[in-house]
Amino acid sequence: KGFRGNCRCNSLRPCVMRSLRERKEDGSAQRRLARELRQRLKLIVKKESVCRTENEVKLLSQWPSIVNDIEHGMELFQRTKRRRLEVVDEPEVIDRKSRLLAEALRQSKFVAVYTGAGISTAAAIPDYRGPNGIWSKLSQGKEVCSVDLTKAVPTFTHMCLAKMVQEGLVSHIVSQNCDGLHVRSCLDRSSLSEVHGNMYTEVCAVLRQPLV
Repeated sequence: KGFRGNCRCNSLRPCVMRSLRERKEDGSAQRRLARELRQRLKLIVKKESVCRTENEVKLLSQWPSIVNDIEHGMELFQRTKRRRLEVVDEPEVIDRKSRLLAEALRQSKFVAVYTGAGISTAAAIPDYRGPNGIWSKLSQGKEVCSVDLTKAVPTFTHMCLAKMVQEGLVSHIVSQNCDGLHVRSCLDRSSLSEVHGNMYTEVCAVLRQPLV
């Protein structure tokens, strides 16, 4: 009886394996067709509406959810692309914005400044997403040159922020940079939070005191 059961299982095994293989092939074919459909819809969406044929308009109307997803993805891509562009204002625009900022600082009770890689580009330290940023170059297949950070000095922006803290216009600075330029600008460490640490600072394991 047990032997007949084993025979029955052995006879069913090829059928089961064939069914699983056919399901896998069907799934692969469906994914391939879905990719091809999405690519075709994306090409149509990229066209100007007046340039679309009647069949293309009909195809778009048949797949509204995919079309909306494609349009949303294209909008996110364009938004990211616009953020990477460096905008240079005219002198009169800069003057007007500076006056508005100065007035806002005077009326504020507590001002915290958040700084990132862009504040150190003038010190010959590359940022990440700028035109000459590390990630920008890597995404383009370009070589990223090494930089000797020991030769970097605080920029005008670093010195200006340190002075604003001394004058009471800025209460605290939060920086995600680890280049140590804020400290070297004579900014009081009690007014600085370095969220990624400082490459020139060590902490005593016993006293828990930073050693610069």
